[in-house]
Amino acid sequence: MADKVYAHCDTLNGPVVADARKALASGDITPLLKWVAAHDEQMIRTAFQKTWEVRKLGTQARDLADKALESGSVDKLTDTLGQAMVKGVRDRFQRALETQKHADENVSAGREFVEAYVIFTHYVEGIHLLIKGNTAHHEHK
Repeated sequence: MADKVYAHCDTLNGPVVADARKALASGDITPLLKWVAAHDEQMIRTAFQKTWEVRKLGTQARDLADKALESGSVDKLTDTLGQAMVKGVRDRFQRALETQKHADENVSAGREFVEAYVIFTHYVEGIHLLIKGNTAHHEHK
């Protein structure tokens, strides 16, 4: 059986990962897109946006979690997380609702709706999984 061979660009030290790290640090995906085929660009943009939002919230949530422990109150943390969740759901819902109105006008509009629909439903599903606790990788039993 043949071993897999990876090009340098596919490794953690390669230029793709380096550009991905730069994009995540800056919030600008542009330098990374040169490595992405045009037909995959929207999927990568969507994944990047989700990652960027979670990354920003993660730092804020971690800081608020530490402050909650120091103060003995979790109210500010739950308020911040709740507001972020509500905004995320509302924004994605509104986009799906607006694009749905024109979905049957032409193929491009239909695809725009499908993309908005998928983004909305995956976002809600992701939140639901988090609430159920299915993704807590540091939790000890």
